[in-house]
Amino acid sequence: MFPYLVVIMVALAFLGVCRFFFYTPSQRRRAPYVPREYARSKDLHASHPMPVHAPAEPVAAIAEEEPAEEENAAEDLEQTLVVSRDSLTALAQGEEEVPAAAGEASLLAEPEVAAEPEPEITATLQDTGSLLRRHVRHFLLRYATVTPELARDAQTVTERALEKLGTTDESVVQDTLAHIMVQEALLNAQRIYVMMPEPLILNMVTNAFAEVAQGERDDTLTLLAYDALQVMTHLEPAHFRILSLLLIFHHSHHSDNTTTAAFRRYARKYVEPFLQHLPTEYSYFEQLEYLRCTDMRQPEQMFGRVLRESYPLFFGYRGFTREELAAATAGRKWAASDVVHSFYADYFKFPAAQEKEMELWAHRLGIRNSEEFAVLLQLQRSRPVPYDRRELAARLAKVAPALGRLCDAWDTSMMRYSAPTLLGMYIARLYIREIIGEDFDLQHWV
Repeated sequence: MFPYLVVIMVALAFLGVCRFFFYTPSQRRRAPYVPREYARSKDLHASHPMPVHAPAEPVAAIAEEEPAEEENAAEDLEQTLVVSRDSLTALAQGEEEVPAAAGEASLLAEPEVAAEPEPEITATLQDTGSLLRRHVRHFLLRYATVTPELARDAQTVTERALEKLGTTDESVVQDTLAHIMVQEALLNAQRIYVMMPEPLILNMVTNAFAEVAQGERDDTLTLLAYDALQVMTHLEPAHFRILSLLLIFHHSHHSDNTTTAAFRRYARKYVEPFLQHLPTEYSYFEQLEYLRCTDMRQPEQMFGRVLRESYPLFFGYRGFTREELAAATAGRKWAASDVVHSFYADYFKFPAAQEKEMELWAHRLGIRNSEEFAVLLQLQRSRPVPYDRRELAARLAKVAPALGRLCDAWDTSMMRYSAPTLLGMYIARLYIREIIGEDFDLQHWV
């Protein structure tokens, strides 16, 4: 009997496997769901019937009926309603009735109160009658929140920018502003000034705008002014001070710097105004390089080495004694202005910091003989001084404390690796003109 049980169990197992692989149960059929139509829905449909769309009108007819831009702007402003907090609270508590028809009144209409004068901003946005107000309005409409101070600053910078065009003929001004490049320059000038509403910033941005508006499109200075206005939206006065000092000491040479007294005057005019709040953090220099204002891929240049390259005969040599001068020039008498004290004590120099200046000085004195000039140049190059950073920094601090502070800030920050690009030089030129009233000529690099 046992073999029969085995056969039965094998058969049952076979059937079970077949059911598992080949049998698919049929899905139950359910009656479709029909939603009940409540009385509230019927009432809503009755009170708010679906709109019946009219057939589309031809495109030409729509174009003819399209209102002017100023009328659309005015209607948009009228449709923007102001809602008070009391009105919203009353609506939430059901104390005020909501109008039944959507076209009769707004759901968020204010209760009637005494009429108040419209704020200055609204008047500015609605007035499109003049070119000035239109460009102020265009700038203000770009932002969701506008304060009265921002509106006043925008009008100030726009008015000054249009004055810099040098004409009162509105048609000429409008033709100038028709160029997209000029309009973008004006927007950037407005943006910079409202973020930094200072008189010197106002002059900087409006001067740059005037160069964009009045310059030739293929002129490099025009492109520099346009790019500068774009970049300056990300900068602040601390960046301007860094760029100014880099321009002054990397690309500027003053032939008057032949004595310690001259360097003292130089430091008072060209260094002290830019030292206040001079940043030394790495982030400032990183931002300037990212914005293409500086290049930090330069070899290390300490402040003392920069001075030695700009004024080699002044900082690179100690000079001569009076006895050596008398022996070399056969006892020739020299005026007090032709022999000055050296930067290094107890020695003397001729008033020239470069070889080219030495040639001009000798020519002014009537020295035409090349051999005689070679003797004087050899005297000027007497006793070469090896570069010592600490010694030079100490001597600079004695001549002018501002030079000592700048030397310390330069050598301990990324200024020693930075050099201004042409764009950075242009921005520095704008800032230097406003701070010390001197205009740097960039034609040599353009």
